[in-house]
Amino acid sequence: MGTQEELRWKWVIMASSVTTIIVTTYGFYSIGVMKVAVLRHYGSDDIITTWLMTYTYSLFMLAAPLASVVINMVNCRACVVLSGILCLAGFTISAFITNFYLLFFSLTFVGVGYALGYIGSVMILAYYFPDRTSLVTGACLAGAGLGMFLHPILFAFLDEVYGLPGAFLLCGAVAFHGTVCGCLMRPPSFERKRAQKSGVRHVLCADWRDWLAVLTDRAFLSFLLSVFFFATAYDTLIILLPTYTIRLSGLSAIEASFAASMSGVGTVVSRLLGGVLAHDRRVGNLLLYCGFLGVEAFAALVAPPLLTSGQAGAYTYCLLVGLYTGAPISLFSPLTVNVIGLEKSATGLGLNFFAQGVGALIGAPVIGENPLKSDQNRASLEPKRL
Repeated sequence: MGTQEELRWKWVIMASSVTTIIVTTYGFYSIGVMKVAVLRHYGSDDIITTWLMTYTYSLFMLAAPLASVVINMVNCRACVVLSGILCLAGFTISAFITNFYLLFFSLTFVGVGYALGYIGSVMILAYYFPDRTSLVTGACLAGAGLGMFLHPILFAFLDEVYGLPGAFLLCGAVAFHGTVCGCLMRPPSFERKRAQKSGVRHVLCADWRDWLAVLTDRAFLSFLLSVFFFATAYDTLIILLPTYTIRLSGLSAIEASFAASMSGVGTVVSRLLGGVLAHDRRVGNLLLYCGFLGVEAFAALVAPPLLTSGQAGAYTYCLLVGLYTGAPISLFSPLTVNVIGLEKSATGLGLNFFAQGVGALIGAPVIGENPLKSDQNRASLEPKRL
């Protein structure tokens, strides 16, 4: 593919990346609504169900190093194509499962599929736009924020109309569109040059050298520690927020899904603004990242009373969550490129998300109080019918 053709194809890459993230990866933003539906359908224990959702959600990040290996050995296109197939398989199996504990097996495919789809879509943006990574990534993730708004509402609606098995089947069909988008992701010149090297053995050796170099980079390890603490708090919110809005704000399951979707509205604004500001050399990625984290920490201290202020308060709280967490997430990829360079960025981004996965795995079960301690609270999860 010639240089001019590659320049023209950039816009197809952007559209494919945004669509993949919307239909595949951002399905994990419905994980809190999914927890409510699973509790209602199976009558399972709340703590075990929280572990199931935490496991599925954290796999999205824990499997990121696997995505890095696929990208380094093959390319981003193969990574994204595989993601849609895994999500379809996982949701389809889940739809026919009658034993709650088997969901730990079936949703493993979904979590890994989410990881492959997101890492592949973000990395190909860095390869096609090496000089404008912050701006392009922020803009694409802002556009993909539509998925954050739609998925909780969509899953709640499908569960209400078709039941949990039908919701799983249709979510698998939606996620499978990521495979189509992946087929449009032509390998950029960077990946084609790497593919011309001496075979799989050479790639594997180079890959291990990259991992060693990244794991011994002190600046990058400090960044990973920051990501870990961020994820421990943020991912706990994503998993438990719908349940808490039902308990503390007295919302129905559908209303709680709308509240969770409000974080998507805030995220769109935050990621777009973050991408624009990070592209300004007078601001920079690092200053913006630290600034948003500081404001977010302050907001986390003063905003929780909104959850006890009824529907309007719950919606406002979720909107604030999106506003102050969207930009830092959109800066993960550009900061990774800045710290360790473009050649090792796939490996670095995989480790970045692995750190997030560890935080997610710890956060919800350890920090999260059991929000459904009584039968009365559990009954509040039942859908309100006319």
